[in-house]
Amino acid sequence: ILSFAQILVFIFFIIKYRKNKDIHEQNKFLEVPEDCTPAVATYITSTAIGSKTIISTIFDLYRKGYLEIKDTEDFKSKDDASEDFIITKINADQENLLSHEIHFIDWLIEDMGDGSAVTTKEIESYSKNNQSMFTKKYTKWIELIKENSIKNGYFDEASKKNSLPFLIIFPITLILGILALVYGNILGGVLIGTSFLILFQGLALMFRKSDYGYVEYKRWMEFKKQ
Repeated sequence: ILSFAQILVFIFFIIKYRKNKDIHEQNKFLEVPEDCTPAVATYITSTAIGSKTIISTIFDLYRKGYLEIKDTEDFKSKDDASEDFIITKINADQENLLSHEIHFIDWLIEDMGDGSAVTTKEIESYSKNNQSMFTKKYTKWIELIKENSIKNGYFDEASKKNSLPFLIIFPITLILGILALVYGNILGGVLIGTSFLILFQGLALMFRKSDYGYVEYKRWMEFKKQ
């Protein structure tokens, strides 16, 4: 009886908090995605932020006129055949930048470079020889990307509150299921299965995109296919 009731609750919440399908079915996702930063676009579409996102951010700031990228061919000796680039900060006005972009420039130029420029070799050396600080700055950058994504309305913050009951019920149901199996009750397996369904729904609500965020997500996914 307990497991059946939990399944009913689970189904009820899925129906209650499902996406508005009419919005997404009417939208053909043919429009070009809005001009958000590569870091925010990555977080919206996959949440996997790595080295490719760092490179994309550098090129995006170059496109916006905040950074300049040059080959160091004119500055290295004839015996040095390695490829290296110098990245220079050329615009100090950060008024139109998001907080994660400001942090990124400071991290790149101030921490890894000399305050005005940095080379790709220096970036590589810094990441190897200052791993603790590199990780700290990198973690802060990701936090700011998340904050900017939330402020821009890509995620449904209200649904986080609704995820709490699921995350509380999950361990209780799991323990009851294990105890039931220990005492030979076959309903224990049903309870354990239900507990993980409850967990998945709770996590889905915690990271649920807003309708606006979901539309932008679909646009970016379609844009990547082109």
